[in-house]
Amino acid sequence: MGSDFSNLSQKLSEINSVVSNMLNQNHDFFDHALSISTQDFLGWVDSEKLISHFEEYSNIAKKYEFASYEKIFVIGMGGSSLGARVLIDNFLRNKKREVYFVDNYHPEFLRNLWENHAGSEIMFLVCSKSGNTLETLMIFEYFYQNVEQLNKNNSPGQSFIAITDQNSRLDSIAQSKNFAEIVYGVKEIGGRYSVLSCFGMFPALMSGVESSDLIEALIDCLVEFRESDYFLQCEQLIKFILEGLINDEDKIFLDIDPQLSGFSEWIQQLIAESLGKNHKGIVPLIHNISLEVHNSNNLIFSLRQDAIFSYDVVKSPLGSIFEVQLSNNNDLISQLFVWEIVVASLGVLTGTNPFDQPDVQLSKNETNYFIESNEKIEILDNQISIDELIDCFENLDKNGYVGFLYFTNPQSNVPNLMDSLAYTLSLKFHIPVMQAIGPNYLHSLGQLFKGGPDNGTFIQFVSSNLGQDIQVPYQNFSFYDLMSAQVQGEHKILNLIDRNPLVVNLGNEPEKKLEKFIEKLKLAGF
Repeated sequence: MGSDFSNLSQKLSEINSVVSNMLNQNHDFFDHALSISTQDFLGWVDSEKLISHFEEYSNIAKKYEFASYEKIFVIGMGGSSLGARVLIDNFLRNKKREVYFVDNYHPEFLRNLWENHAGSEIMFLVCSKSGNTLETLMIFEYFYQNVEQLNKNNSPGQSFIAITDQNSRLDSIAQSKNFAEIVYGVKEIGGRYSVLSCFGMFPALMSGVESSDLIEALIDCLVEFRESDYFLQCEQLIKFILEGLINDEDKIFLDIDPQLSGFSEWIQQLIAESLGKNHKGIVPLIHNISLEVHNSNNLIFSLRQDAIFSYDVVKSPLGSIFEVQLSNNNDLISQLFVWEIVVASLGVLTGTNPFDQPDVQLSKNETNYFIESNEKIEILDNQISIDELIDCFENLDKNGYVGFLYFTNPQSNVPNLMDSLAYTLSLKFHIPVMQAIGPNYLHSLGQLFKGGPDNGTFIQFVSSNLGQDIQVPYQNFSFYDLMSAQVQGEHKILNLIDRNPLVVNLGNEPEKKLEKFIEKLKLAGF
């Protein structure tokens, strides 16, 4: 069953109060509403703090404006890198520096990345607010060891910049290894609400986005927000989603202009990780198939580019559509802020703490357990053949959704084939499918899968095709060991909470197996 939001009707009248108190950083209001202390959670609405913070890290970035590095590797998981991707991919950059986002430790992916770029001048940005993100630190160690072995200079740390909170583990590592810079985050800004802080903006500056463009957009958004159309849009978008929840619509389809790269994934993780708790939440689905295959009560958020900024709610045969038109990058920055306000406000209105991620931490704990204990569990006990996927989909609740959970080399053809499989099955059985590539999904969608509404069916796709494994530097485990621990940990947790995942074994030739099955579906008239 989905979320129970039957008591939300009276909350519609509280929207203005919640948004206003959030902009005022009224901690007493939110402490009472959420029964927690919010002293460390509302820094992202403090315009003075964000602007002064920008001045600090933009001065650091200026030092590297004419530096010789040709490429940037942004190493980070979830909110620590998704916001930077939106800014880098959508703002005009005056330097032709290539940017690579490293949010995957598949051995083949890491090896190819290094071998293809080792001859270039690379600046590595290591991003982790907590400073303890296991995958980020292990990927860093891999690249640090390779830079050290090149022996281009006596201080390999000068090729690295840390973006983290002060006194974190990453902060200590950066100091001990003589990093070129340490850019400190604001304590009161959480990871997934950090896009307009150094976690989003600093990588954008280092990639060649003009400082003047970013600060102009930031000031335009924050200083005049209350008197702008964005404030009204905030209230209307919250009302739009609340009314959907009251009518038992706990899914929202994100129909984002493909040219606005990364925006769908950023919104998806913000909603999933903030609201997917206590067996309720909103299921954010990236619109990649025709909405006609679902029902006529869809909630749809549509984001396009046009000559002027505008928003409206329209009814269509596909459902209710909240349409937004962006005219420039100032509007883009403002939409990031709007969605932060909207999601945090929805948390308050639905009685959900939008600032924690308890089930993400649970996954981290299980990963550490399996690594340290070397224990193995037999996840193939719940195995189905790939052909049995058809029977599985036929028996699913049409009001639910499916999660495809898998680890793979993101540069392989597997993600494209999984997209094709999801499209085919979703189109046939009228059930939306959410793609979740590990390890990154553990830091975003994983909270929804474990803490959200009980209407998800989860299928873990596993493979033995990893290529040559890589030992994690200075550790007694390899990247394959880490992957195995995370797959097992996820399987164990989902079973413990009765969200029993199915397992499809793709063997040692996953691409061939997927291609063969997709062709079989086409021949069967799917």
